[in-house]
Amino acid sequence: MNFGSWEAWLILGIILAIAEIVVPGFVLACFAIGAFASSLTTLITDNLAIQLASFSIGTFLSFISVRPFFTKMSKTTVKTNIDAYTGLTGLVVETIDPSTGQGRISIGGESWKARTEDNSKLEEGQQVKVVEVNGLCLIVKRIS
Repeated sequence: MNFGSWEAWLILGIILAIAEIVVPGFVLACFAIGAFASSLTTLITDNLAIQLASFSIGTFLSFISVRPFFTKMSKTTVKTNIDAYTGLTGLVVETIDPSTGQGRISIGGESWKARTEDNSKLEEGQQVKVVEVNGLCLIVKRIS
């Protein structure tokens, strides 16, 4: 099996596609697409220069078209640490007063400094929802 054969390009493409599983970023998959394109090209011509050109063009086109699509789809953001509190509900345990800058809420047994998104005053015992995190302060709104 010489390297200019369609089987060699196909095997290279399969190896690169499998290697993509352990290498993040959808880079090797683009080279695999180029190898598959060269595999098809060898059915038309035995000229190695044309096969290499087909490999290069296939790889380049997959980098500019397919890769951005898949990298965008694979980005899943998981909120961690304090950012995970956004959207949760809590209970005001110390009056939130914008004029004094004081106020605390309790979420999951933890006490957090809080202020309201509309600069309103909230009394103890009211339920609130976290709408934003600003440093170590939770921005909340009253639950009606």
